[in-house]
Amino acid sequence: MRSSSPVPHRGPDDGRAAAPGIVQVYGYGQDAMPDGGTLDYLVMEFVDGTPLSTALRQPARRDPRRVMEIVAEATGGAAGRP
Repeated sequence: MRSSSPVPHRGPDDGRAAAPGIVQVYGYGQDAMPDGGTLDYLVMEFVDGTPLSTALRQPARRDPRRVMEIVAEATGGAAGRP
């Protein structure tokens, strides 16, 4: 993948420690598109599992207790807590 962007690339060894609940970002950039536009991208760690959007569409997942568990997991990860 070639990047024509002046945006700096961030690699996996940039000194940032991985945190539980947060995916690792290995790099990012911007590529020129044939129509003259640009395409921004992130290179991120793959996490196996059900996407949140899919889980929330399942009726069993709409139980208020389960929704609150999902919110707690998401906000805990964003705050740097497991």
